[in-house]
Amino acid sequence: MTAAELTYAAILRLLRDLHRDQAAIGQQAEEIERQAAKLAAGLDGSAAAVLALALHHYFTAFETALSRAVRTLEGELPEGPDWHLALFAHAAMPLEPLRPALVSRERLPALSELRRFRHFLRNAYAVTLDPARLVDLANLVRVNHPGLVEDLSSLLRFVEQVRDRLVRLE
Repeated sequence: MTAAELTYAAILRLLRDLHRDQAAIGQQAEEIERQAAKLAAGLDGSAAAVLALALHHYFTAFETALSRAVRTLEGELPEGPDWHLALFAHAAMPLEPLRPALVSRERLPALSELRRFRHFLRNAYAVTLDPARLVDLANLVRVNHPGLVEDLSSLLRFVEQVRDRLVRLE
């Protein structure tokens, strides 16, 4: 395979994976809504655990999408112990002419809050989940989800443009 063919294949894989990530993010947002409603109504004793897991999966799917895009478009991810933090700051800055910003700076605080919660959840072996905190995080997702969906849609449009330019170069 030529370098152009390898690049084209990488872009096609990125598009396929971003569409899967987009679907996963949407599914988790719906699950967050369902479980937050159950938790708020006190209808389901397991709603807190299921909501916590959905919040974890929601953030992880979005982080994975950005990681895939940065790795494919730039060749590497930020490094170091705080690479998760650096990824979002890096993705919020355009690298002209290589790529636009991949996520809006205005969404960074929400993503940071969800990242902290994911870290807590992964390391919280003997704690009780705080229902009020979970509902607050569900509300954070509800408020920011439309913007995150738009950011991901913009990323998909950009990668589709890259794919189309590569096709014309052949």
